[in-house]
Amino acid sequence: MALVWKDGVGTPYVNDPNLLAGSDYIDLDPNDGPIYGYGGNDHIEATVTDAELYGGDGNDKLVGNIGNDDLNGGDGRDIIEGGDGDDRIHGDAGNDTLWGDAGDDEIHGDSGDDQIKGGDGSDNLLGGSGNDTINGDDGNDVINGGSGDDYLSGGNGKDIINGGAGDDEIHADGYHNDQLFGGDGNDTIFGAYGQDYIEGGDGNDIVYGAGGKDTIHGGAGNDELYGGNADDTIFGDAGDDLLVGGDGADTLHGGEGNDILAGEAGNDTIYGGGENDTIYGGTGDDTLYGEDGDDTIYANAGNDLLIGGAGADKLYGGEGIDTLYGEAGDDIFVSGTGDTTHMFGGEGNDTYINTGTANTIIYEASGDQDLLQLNTVNISDLMWAQDGNNLILYSANDIADGSLDSAALISNYFSGDEFKVEYIADANMDVYDLGALIPVV
Repeated sequence: MALVWKDGVGTPYVNDPNLLAGSDYIDLDPNDGPIYGYGGNDHIEATVTDAELYGGDGNDKLVGNIGNDDLNGGDGRDIIEGGDGDDRIHGDAGNDTLWGDAGDDEIHGDSGDDQIKGGDGSDNLLGGSGNDTINGDDGNDVINGGSGDDYLSGGNGKDIINGGAGDDEIHADGYHNDQLFGGDGNDTIFGAYGQDYIEGGDGNDIVYGAGGKDTIHGGAGNDELYGGNADDTIFGDAGDDLLVGGDGADTLHGGEGNDILAGEAGNDTIYGGGENDTIYGGTGDDTLYGEDGDDTIYANAGNDLLIGGAGADKLYGGEGIDTLYGEAGDDIFVSGTGDTTHMFGGEGNDTYINTGTANTIIYEASGDQDLLQLNTVNISDLMWAQDGNNLILYSANDIADGSLDSAALISNYFSGDEFKVEYIADANMDVYDLGALIPVV
């Protein structure tokens, strides 16, 4: 039975507080003013536009119908449907189900584990406290998960999503250019097919860019960042991060921390940043910078450029014609499996390793104490030749098979001491004074 009374100013109330609270179905004309359900499990539906409904305590159902409605569930496990129009909905306390329908709606889950759907239109959806599930549906929506471990999905449209505090899962969806922010916590974020901007925020986050030219920031924490299938720009920021470019010509910045960076397919540009990083170029003609720290850099397939930067770096050639710059520090260079590996030592006591699978050309100009290691040549088989001011070192096997895979050329060796490599090691790792083996010309 529905019990309706009005106060002195004509405001209708459902369930007289002087009587026992009950469960009521009310269908009133809200032109009479706001409708209050008070206590009990009420079902209140508006019949005209711009309704103002209050469910009060209890597990209520409020239906706004057409118009710009103001719907408030109150305490309890409520179900609220805004209907068409620009509605304002508050779930209040309890685990509520809130649906905006068509229109530019503002929906607040408030406290509790709420289910929120924006419907068509550009909606503003706020989860509040609790572990909420929010779907923006069609339209350019703004979604804030608030505190708690939330599941947030933008739907089709150009959305802005902020997970807030908690371990959130965020999905961009669709083909528009979305902005996704994880906030505090260990978040998992999925871009979609547009050019998305993604920030993981504080915490150990996992981010997948998917399709589109995405910009991804890991934020503080040990993050895993995957670019996907386009020309992505990825920043690890603080923490020990994993950055994977995926397909496309990607740009990766490790930032602070001991990072692992992999370009994968495409002509990538990778910056290790501070600390001790590990960098993999992948397929394509890549440019790889170790920057500060003791970095390890792998060229992989393609004609790659490796620059170690400051620190004791280890640079590996790959399957193409690669160029390796050690710069400052005691660096180690390892020849690849391609045609030729060019090695520029720079300052420091550098080690040049020829693995016997590619020609090696060494450019030394620091005058420090450097070592050339020939992994497949015994000192008894070592042969040398002068080509202009260059020194060529090779073995009898190179002459026999015509490969010159174990050959090393030291550029400008005979031009002055600063261009010399001082020591040589053979396949047995026996070290010799190279100058003593090469007669003065």
